[in-house]
Amino acid sequence: PKSGRTWLRFLLGKALTLQYGVDERYVPETYHLTHRLDVPTMQFVHNGMDPHKADRFKYGAMPDDQEKFIQKQVVFMIRDPRDTLVSAFYWATMKAHVYEGAIRDFIRSDEHGIKKILEFYNLWHRQRQIPRSFFLISYESLHKAPFETLTALFQYLNIAIKPVYIDKAIEFARFDNMRRLEEQGRSRFLTPDDLRDTRSYKTRQGEIGNYKTILTTEDLTFIEHAI
Repeated sequence: PKSGRTWLRFLLGKALTLQYGVDERYVPETYHLTHRLDVPTMQFVHNGMDPHKADRFKYGAMPDDQEKFIQKQVVFMIRDPRDTLVSAFYWATMKAHVYEGAIRDFIRSDEHGIKKILEFYNLWHRQRQIPRSFFLISYESLHKAPFETLTALFQYLNIAIKPVYIDKAIEFARFDNMRRLEEQGRSRFLTPDDLRDTRSYKTRQGEIGNYKTILTTEDLTFIEHAI
């Protein structure tokens, strides 16, 4: 979570609705959209990292068995842990309301912090051979090379999408348009807790390296030592 999944959801959905002539309201409804098309059925999951259930899986207690994915194609999305932590902090404090402390304590906590994120990444690295296939995608690659990254993803999924529709999906899922959709309440996947406070938005920043303006030198040193 907090690695750009909603952005990817809208990118995939827009390209698919254009390719198959489906109503735009299905764009973010990944499971329902793909279930009705002649494509692999897709579903976004947190796999033990749901911020709403932080007390369930703390650091040291992450589920270490991925057998339920044994017959699945897995697309695993990652992001610079420093940006992930900042995004997760604002989600937990301004939107999900599952944390009330300072960010310095957040990044050090077993419930939300850097050790939990690294444990999750390492767990999947060790068990990436369990699914039928495994595709790694990063938030950073979507920013730097969106067309190439989406093209490679659709190829992995064995879904033929016209290049023009990939271009249109990228344009549709631009940060400013996603923010406009959220302000207008156009999707249940984009709902700010407080319209007046952009920190509570799903579309909070949409940047690479935003952590540099939020985390202290002490915080960054702690994270680097953990990594």
